[in-house]
Amino acid sequence: MFLPPDSTDAGAVYYHDLQIWQLSRVEVEAMLGLTLQETRVYQEAKTEGEQIGEQRGRQQEATSLVSRLLTRRLNQELSAEVKAQVEALPLAQLERLTETLLDFTSLDELLTWLGGNQTSEGDLAPEIGD
Repeated sequence: MFLPPDSTDAGAVYYHDLQIWQLSRVEVEAMLGLTLQETRVYQEAKTEGEQIGEQRGRQQEATSLVSRLLTRRLNQELSAEVKAQVEALPLAQLERLTETLLDFTSLDELLTWLGGNQTSEGDLAPEIGD
């Protein structure tokens, strides 16, 4: 039986004595008398997880698209090193590269762009010719 800390029952298990992180979801729900999905903390964690998942999905799609477009534009497969550099770019730079790659005529131009665009996420580095 779970009782609030102000209870005088000597055999009771008090909330502050529980190590809640060791309890299963079912045990916590039984203790609280509600489902975790009903709690604000669950809703906030769910929303945060969805936002992170959406961001990762956009990043993966952009990386895949840019790699395919570069392969087609340069008429050659990208090396593992170049692919790794593209995959390391933040989303804002991948979006910029999507537009800039239309002007590339050689792998050297891509490498020059990548060399000048190894900046932190959210920074917008200059394009070739700027």
